Amino acid sequence: MFKTLKVYLSIELNKNMRTKNGAAALIVLIVALAITAVMVSGFSFLANREIAVVRQAEDSNRVLQAAESGIEEVITRLRAGGTPPSPLTLPVGSAMATVTVTAAGSQRTITSVGTMGNITRTIQVVVDLNVTESDFIYGIQVGDGGLTMANLARVNGSVYSDGDILGGNNGSRITGDAFVAVGTPPAANQSWTTQNADFSVGTSTGSIVTLVDSSGDIGEYTSIALGADGFARISYYDTSSNKDLKFVRCTNMDCTAKNIATLDSSGDVGYRYTSIAIGSDGFARISYYDNTNDDLKFIRCTNADCTTKNTVIVDTSDGQYSSMVLGSDDFARIAYYDGDLNFARCLDIDCTTKNITEPDDVGDTGQYTSIVLGSDGFARISYIDTSNDDLKFAHCLNDDCTSKNISTVDSSGDLGRNTSIALGADGFARISYMKDDTEDLKFVRCTDADCSTKNIATVDTSEGAYSSLELGSDGFGRISFYNGSDLAFVRCTNDDCTTKTITTPDTAGDTGLYTSLIFGADGFGRISYYDSTNRDLKFLRCLDAPCSTPDYQVDVAQSFQPTITDRVVSAEIYIKKTGTPANATLRLIEDSGGSPSTNAGDVLTTSTINASQVTGSYGWLTISFSSTPTLTVNTTYWLVVDTVLDTANYFIWGGDSLSGYARGTGKKSQDYTVGAWSDIGGDLDFKLYMGGADHKIDSL
Repeated sequence: MFKTLKVYLSIELNKNMRTKNGAAALIVLIVALAITAVMVSGFSFLANREIAVVRQAEDSNRVLQAAESGIEEVITRLRAGGTPPSPLTLPVGSAMATVTVTAAGSQRTITSVGTMGNITRTIQVVVDLNVTESDFIYGIQVGDGGLTMANLARVNGSVYSDGDILGGNNGSRITGDAFVAVGTPPAANQSWTTQNADFSVGTSTGSIVTLVDSSGDIGEYTSIALGADGFARISYYDTSSNKDLKFVRCTNMDCTAKNIATLDSSGDVGYRYTSIAIGSDGFARISYYDNTNDDLKFIRCTNADCTTKNTVIVDTSDGQYSSMVLGSDDFARIAYYDGDLNFARCLDIDCTTKNITEPDDVGDTGQYTSIVLGSDGFARISYIDTSNDDLKFAHCLNDDCTSKNISTVDSSGDLGRNTSIALGADGFARISYMKDDTEDLKFVRCTDADCSTKNIATVDTSEGAYSSLELGSDGFGRISFYNGSDLAFVRCTNDDCTTKTITTPDTAGDTGLYTSLIFGADGFGRISYYDSTNRDLKFLRCLDAPCSTPDYQVDVAQSFQPTITDRVVSAEIYIKKTGTPANATLRLIEDSGGSPSTNAGDVLTTSTINASQVTGSYGWLTISFSSTPTLTVNTTYWLVVDTVLDTANYFIWGGDSLSGYARGTGKKSQDYTVGAWSDIGGDLDFKLYMGGADHKIDSL
């Protein structure tokens, strides 16, 4: 019984277990299906949601585009000069734009509302109808590669390019505008910016020498006067085959600009000597000798350049060594030589009527005359008594010098040439002259009216020919003369000229003959003279009291050495101006022996320095070169400012007097084409730009 029962229970237990396992599996399956259904439903919801968001964004963008289209429509109508309605309804695809325009003066406030369904987008802009519009209607917009056109290529519209625009050779065309972007800018390779000194450009100190006339053997027997403009008028002799009397009217202070006229060409005229004065009309009066006919002649110019004039024969007996002055009546007084000392007092402006007398007819006398009028209006005349080799003086006591006192001033040897007279504030004469036997320059100060008492000094023992005397504002003598090789100048520092300074302002060759001296309004001398080496007429303007040797600073240069091999594009210089200088030229020149080359082929590139862009205060002036030559690393080059001499109107280049720039130096010259460079005493401030790349438009 026991065993049978045990088996039965075991069978029942297994059966119950199989039933429970099936139910559990069914439950798991149902749960899994439910979860799957929930997940599928969730994914479906999310997908639908995402689609809705995308559609809404697309619709919003369409609405924005509609609003923008409304703005563009109204602006287009305004540009065309129209008055768009407000509001303006504009369908744009499935959207709609409603645009309103509000006016306030020249401004228009444009509000555009785009709508589609329940989506709304609003844009508002303000435009000013007075602003000049700048349209760009693109035909092509290209990048760095640029645009190359060939074979009659044509672009309708405008082109904007980040690179070159190059046309072909067969008529390529762009109907609109063409623009290229700026290329790679160059970089400063060399520079110096320390500024503690001013260096003038276009000036000189001491004096200025000008070649006035070089048309043949020309310039002897000069005489100088100043016009009301302060500029020189010079009469002189054409020594060449022409043998003419000539005249120059300088039209600037240094006589670098002038008008030259031949006044008399009828024979050998203008020889021994000419003498000039300026009439009250501002026109020249000239006395001179007609060597062909042995006549004393007189010209009254009737215009500034003496191209029209009246010419009169004053004396047919002779007329050498004439010296002329104008009286208070504006009529000429002329001392001259015809074997005797002669004197002519003109009675009219052309000297067609005159009184002629012989103040001294004892022996052969009257050469190298010089005349001045005293406060009484009567003549004082210095001259040479050739018979006795004496210096003499005539003190005229009436208009025609029929009454006079004559004194022998110096009889100490052979006193042969070139007297010149002036009157001091005491009314007594001062006379310069040359002692022929020793060739000394001498000076006499008369201590009474007749020069019967006087003090005589030897001024220079080198040579003292062709002297011309004026008195300075201090009352002391100033004398220009020829020292045997150079133009020389004496500034006496006391009454008797026993103390003085002597300078040689022109030493170029054998120069300084036939000097004539006058003072400008600045108190400094103006001298006309003859250059015997080159046979030219020259003019010198003193810039200081002693009339020092010229120190020209007309063309100024700064050297440098680049640290790369590349093209040079532009330069900057630190510059200002005084007055109104003319435009200058900046030249980039190769080096030759430590200075800028004078060979024209060594000028690598140039550019203009526009004076109107320079102010009276320092500033950096950018100068782009006309071409972009390649410079070689560690090679010396020069930036040269080439200008004209004008001591009233010039540039000032800032620089460093301590010469701190290690790769170059500053120099100065009268003319870069001639050379003769000297150190300027420092470095000049500059910046030099090299490298980079340009974009261009070509062959269109």
